[in-house]
Amino acid sequence: MTTTDSGPPTSWRDLAPWQGKATRLDKALLIAIIALIGYGFAMMPLKPFLIASHPVLLEFMTGGYASIGAAAAFARIGEFPLWQVIFAGVVGMIKFDWLFWWTGRQWGRGIIKLFANGERAKRLAGRAHDLNPWLVRSAVVLAMLPGIPSALVFAIAGWTGMRLLTFLLLDALGALLITSLVAGLGFQLGQWAVDIVLTVDKYALWVSLAVIIGISIITGVKQSRRQAKSQDAGVVPEPAPDDLGSTSVLTIRRDLVDDIIAHAKQDHPDEACGVITGPEGSDDPVRLVRMTNAARSPTFFEFDSTEHKQLANELFEQDHEIVVVYHSHTATEAYPSRTDISLAAEPQAHYLLVSTAESGNGDGPVEVRSYRILDGVVTEEEIAFRE
Repeated sequence: MTTTDSGPPTSWRDLAPWQGKATRLDKALLIAIIALIGYGFAMMPLKPFLIASHPVLLEFMTGGYASIGAAAAFARIGEFPLWQVIFAGVVGMIKFDWLFWWTGRQWGRGIIKLFANGERAKRLAGRAHDLNPWLVRSAVVLAMLPGIPSALVFAIAGWTGMRLLTFLLLDALGALLITSLVAGLGFQLGQWAVDIVLTVDKYALWVSLAVIIGISIITGVKQSRRQAKSQDAGVVPEPAPDDLGSTSVLTIRRDLVDDIIAHAKQDHPDEACGVITGPEGSDDPVRLVRMTNAARSPTFFEFDSTEHKQLANELFEQDHEIVVVYHSHTATEAYPSRTDISLAAEPQAHYLLVSTAESGNGDGPVEVRSYRILDGVVTEEEIAFRE
């Protein structure tokens, strides 16, 4: 029932890639990622000691270009067989990659929270789910090249449904190609090739960081320009999350609410669901989009995945965002359930509920209420109708 978050995180929960309460698997994956980062830092002081004395062991432990090139240079003078250098390099490169594939399979779209900043950036990254499968496979093979965010590529592979065996084979192929290239240069050209590899390895991290910083700056500039245009046009920006409280009001056209009520009655006894979109930052609901409840349940709703993808593409193309998320309760009052609260991941949105418990799909009265849900806190708000 979610698409993407907008705005800066308001708490550590906003940074979590999972939805709702973390499962044991979520916690285990997060601990493994943190441990992997710690492992990388722990390897740094060992490199100067191992690169000359045990380069094959170092390339197995780190999979770094420098260690592969150094080991190949030693292979040229007969210290090691070249196949051993290549084998250790491939294993060293891919030994933890399955972990990132698993995070994509487990957390899905939540992975984007960790790598993309800003509403439009998240939508653009989120469209990766609809990429041609062959493009994703090619990206996995090329992910070992310097400057490519391999962890994100591997996570997208898991998210898009690539089988683990397929991923491992493609990952190993990519590692074999780059390892063979680096080792071949080191073996054939000697120290000169090693110097080139060391230079690439030295500056690849800084190039990646520069790209990330550049994307962040461009996103920030675009957001500032959009806010300036909104102010020039007289649009009042949406209050920050900390300012939302009893004074929050949902201003909405009456015909939109009438359409939501009609949808709720039509789908009764199952829950109806949908969204109302509007220009980014305007807090103005203008376009109602009915969604199919894929769960077909009287107690739960879930957006149809195909419709959900289409909605995300339309939002990106139109510079719109979700202003209202609505659904119905068929046997209880119009108040968010625990499930509704745990899955509420649109901090900028109003959550409008319709209860058809009293009238069902007949002509009787219905209950309509609106809320803001932030960090698990539910705040009811007034509904102001306009023509």
